[in-house]
Amino acid sequence: MSNDGTKAVILSSPSGGGKSTIIRHLLQQFPNYWHSISCTTRSPRYGEINGREYHFIDREAFQKLIENNALAEWAEVHGDWYGTPLEPLHQRQQQHLNILFDLDVVGTAKLKEQWNGIFSIYLLAPSREELERRLRRRKSESEERIQHRLKRFEMEQNAAEKYDCRIVNDKIPDTLEKVIEAIDNWQKLVKF
Repeated sequence: MSNDGTKAVILSSPSGGGKSTIIRHLLQQFPNYWHSISCTTRSPRYGEINGREYHFIDREAFQKLIENNALAEWAEVHGDWYGTPLEPLHQRQQQHLNILFDLDVVGTAKLKEQWNGIFSIYLLAPSREELERRLRRRKSESEERIQHRLKRFEMEQNAAEKYDCRIVNDKIPDTLEKVIEAIDNWQKLVKF
């Protein structure tokens, strides 16, 4: 996938790491960015709306997207499938919009193989204990799912070393300021 002059930023964090909150604020700060909505086979959490947080689809529909090469990247995470549909990306590129991705570490690695010049930011959790507190506060996960997500914590924190920028997400206003500064600095350097 070529960038065709489109700037693209990936934001990642462990589950419960705060990336959705940061993305909402970033879209207000950078109106020339469009948020890529992934599709997933997981069930919606309380308050999530199809097409806003994710495109919620069944496994059969997801498999057809894979077979038709209709995904830029995909991975199994926590027992569910997640992927980035290609068609909306191509549409936004034609509209000369920049793209903000919300991906896990596997999806990031796959997309960075295909897209030159993509900028990646990893939001580190202040600690495993804080991440667990955040996951429990959501009250949307079973104990089994929480434990499964926590088991990935170490792997994800280690994978963060491959990102262009790493920021500890301790307090949202401070984190947002650092993320905005990182994107601003990168946009000044990047030439398409």
